[in-house]
Amino acid sequence: MTSPAPVLDVQDLHVTFASPGGDVHAVRGASLQIAPGEVVGLVGESGSGKSVLGLTALGLLPRTPEPRLEGVALLDGLDMVTADEEDMRARRGSYISAVFQDPMGSLNPSMRIGAQVAEAAGGATDEEVAEMLAATGIPEPEHKARAYPHELSGGLRQRVMIAMALSRHPRLIVADEPTTALDVTVQAKVLDLLAAASRERGVALLLVTHDLGVAARICDRIAVAYAGRIVEEGTAAQLLQQPHHPYTVGLLASRPRLDGSIARRGPAHAARPPTGSASAARRLRVCAALPRRRRRVRRPARHPRQRRAPQRVPPPRRAHPLARRRPARRPPRPDPAEGPEPGDGARHGPRRSA
Repeated sequence: MTSPAPVLDVQDLHVTFASPGGDVHAVRGASLQIAPGEVVGLVGESGSGKSVLGLTALGLLPRTPEPRLEGVALLDGLDMVTADEEDMRARRGSYISAVFQDPMGSLNPSMRIGAQVAEAAGGATDEEVAEMLAATGIPEPEHKARAYPHELSGGLRQRVMIAMALSRHPRLIVADEPTTALDVTVQAKVLDLLAAASRERGVALLLVTHDLGVAARICDRIAVAYAGRIVEEGTAAQLLQQPHHPYTVGLLASRPRLDGSIARRGPAHAARPPTGSASAARRLRVCAALPRRRRRVRRPARHPRQRRAPQRVPPPRRAHPLARRRPARRPPRPDPAEGPEPGDGARHGPRRSA
């Protein structure tokens, strides 16, 4: 029995942005597959390339600066890397939808909620809009459909975004940090809503987040992104209990406890996202997590005879310009009662008597 084709198949994807300081390689050869109805979590820190990968699948990468794309990102048989804007627009909504981090920035503040949901659904009636809002747990859907976005709370606005994403029955939803701006209790409700919608309707879900607890709650499989690559991938239980990559170990070790301490000491998190310099490219070609490893293996020197570094002689200390200088020591004046010192007559001549 053959397995169904993946709804999203990303193979060796490279995304590069030009900047004044050099090229920024946001994604470096990432590969990821999502099966129908599967919930996959893409976990990583800021700058790891997880959001860029999701925007590439949606075809919503920024145009300025124009990115350079390489690789394959198949979505319903269409390569989103080489597709034109018309083909990508035809896939959005009907095949792939998105739930972004800030619902207030995604909703139109001058339109009522019901009109926006109807527009996303392709011209739904008021009764259908009320059913969509009620399916996401919004109380009084007829009344909320006549409200504006600023009249709703953050949790209700995010539920409206989920209703809009599910309105055209897509096969894949990309949720980019959907619970970051919400309270903890509201986060749990939104996550359960996404998981229930995915399993009841058979919709695949790509959850982009930096919180391992959020990913472990609803995800079937977790992929760890670092420096634009997928460094580790596995089921949620395997990844949380037996991590293999050094970065995954450090990511799990950085979780804070209730007493304010850290779970255990892990690799130092001091490296910045890599740039396009030649030295950074050589380091990342060997291992992307090399700057963060606690133990580093020193390479042998090219020549057996090593030169000793010359010792630096410290410069002489200089007196501070405001320091008080000591006056020069003067010789004591001679006593007139003792008479002239020897040699004074030869120098000044005989002393005349009065």
